[in-house]
Amino acid sequence: MEGAKIKQITAELLNTTPDNIVGVGYGYKEVNGKTSSEKCITFSVKEKKPLSEIPQSELLPSTIEIDGEVIKTDVVQLNLELFGFIDCSDSDPDFYSWQSTTPGNRGSIRPLQGGISITNYTSLSSYVGTLGFIAVDNDTNSLVGVSNNHVLINDAFYASDRDPNSSITNVYLPTGNLATQPNESVNSSPTNRIGIVKKYQPISPAPAVNLVDVACIALDSSVVDENISWKQYGLTNITSAPRFATTSEIDSALNNPNQVFYSSGRTTGAKGEGATKLYCSTPIYNSSLSYKLQGINTTCNINDCFELRAKGPTTPEGDWCTYPSNSGDSGSAILTEIGGEFVIVGLLFAGAKTLWGLGPSVTTVCCRIDNVATALNISAWNGSLTGISFSDNDNAETIIVDGQSSEKNIIRNGKVFWQVGMTTSPSTDL
Repeated sequence: MEGAKIKQITAELLNTTPDNIVGVGYGYKEVNGKTSSEKCITFSVKEKKPLSEIPQSELLPSTIEIDGEVIKTDVVQLNLELFGFIDCSDSDPDFYSWQSTTPGNRGSIRPLQGGISITNYTSLSSYVGTLGFIAVDNDTNSLVGVSNNHVLINDAFYASDRDPNSSITNVYLPTGNLATQPNESVNSSPTNRIGIVKKYQPISPAPAVNLVDVACIALDSSVVDENISWKQYGLTNITSAPRFATTSEIDSALNNPNQVFYSSGRTTGAKGEGATKLYCSTPIYNSSLSYKLQGINTTCNINDCFELRAKGPTTPEGDWCTYPSNSGDSGSAILTEIGGEFVIVGLLFAGAKTLWGLGPSVTTVCCRIDNVATALNISAWNGSLTGISFSDNDNAETIIVDGQSSEKNIIRNGKVFWQVGMTTSPSTDL
């Protein structure tokens, strides 16, 4: 069965099922709280109810036929049952060391590396996420730091989705919003500057299709070193700048149940090189999440994603380890090894927890790197500064267009300007 068809069907199901459904994916069926080897279409729900309590109009099908092939379905409650997700510290205490010993990812890291603490200090100084990796902005051939838009943007919606009579947000000063590293309670200051927030992929409310949660920083030249900055903090096996995986490589890796994945995040540190590994549990996943639109929680669909889970050497078959990632790891790069070469396959942006979001995290949801690269028009950095430039961050240009635009970017005088919200200032786009 073609992956494109599965993506289309699962995305359609997310939009046509009841509001109780918060995710639809194609992965492995759970039987008696354990993951089996059988593929199925999975519905993630806020609350599982007895069939007698579900209206006929909201009943989910037990099978779905696609191009003549019958595929079973599965329903999984988001406050997932704990016996399927266990604390694996008995077999690998290093996997949980971040809970008692603060990982170095939260320190001041100069030169920059992937996997470290960052924020938009101007707009989100009380929040923190992760710098995923450094890439090349193809618009300007300059270096940018890549993370999630919810890490770097306080309201990432298109201007066309906003109410002009409500609060106006994301008004960038001519010099941009200040990005800092780190942003921790013991070390949060504008003096931790690493650059300015440059651009992001705007999102739209459901049922619109969004593919990524991504933004980038125009980096100051002083915080980058070609011998170090392509690295992932704490991952020692990556010895050269990782490229972006191709679409076919991503598909192949995600559909291989034995493929090991790696990440380094602000909260949980480096993952994948120790005894406990990350694996793909759902190669195709469409998620429904809440983002703030002018301060109001608004449901958005992020489609064509994938899920990772963790497993240790003594984890019972069908079970998984808790904490494949945790809050603050948003923006982390996801990598794997293909043919002896490390490649970036995705960008972490969400996850699921047990006990209605109050217990340990058990899954990690990620955007695909091919969708990320297309959305921001970026490419992998090869680790060399030869022929690479840096943005003139002290003289950033801004133009203001009348109306509520649905355009992600526009070109003026040969330059690409990206949408960054709304303002009450008069138009300058003459």
